[in-house]
Amino acid sequence: AVIERDEIKPYDFIAGDAKVLQYNPTVEQMYAPQLGPTNPFKTQQALAQKNMYCGFVENTGVSEFQFDAQRKTFQTHGYAEDPTAYAQTVGTKFVGRVEKAEEQEGRTV
Repeated sequence: AVIERDEIKPYDFIAGDAKVLQYNPTVEQMYAPQLGPTNPFKTQQALAQKNMYCGFVENTGVSEFQFDAQRKTFQTHGYAEDPTAYAQTVGTKFVGRVEKAEEQEGRTV
C-alpha cells in the first residue's frame, strides 16, 4: 500500500537528521530503526552513527595541563596513565611500556 504524504502525521516518524523536535516522542519512537533504503555498499562501520568523519567524539573533563603532561610522558618514556581506568578501578593503570612505568614509579615529565 502506498501512503500519501498528506496521510503522514508529523509525530508518526522522526527524521534521522532532525536536530529539533516539536513534541516529546516516546522511547520507541526515538530508538525505532530508520526507515527507507540503505546503501548496500557501505560497511557496518561506515553506517555507524558518528559526529566526525573518523568516528564519534565526546567532550571530556581533562585539564589541558594533565593532557599535555601525559602526552609528553608518552612521547618521552613510552607510557601514560590509562584514562579509562579511573572509573573502573582504584589505583593507576598505564598504557604503553608498562614495565618502564613501574620501573620509574609512574613519574611524569
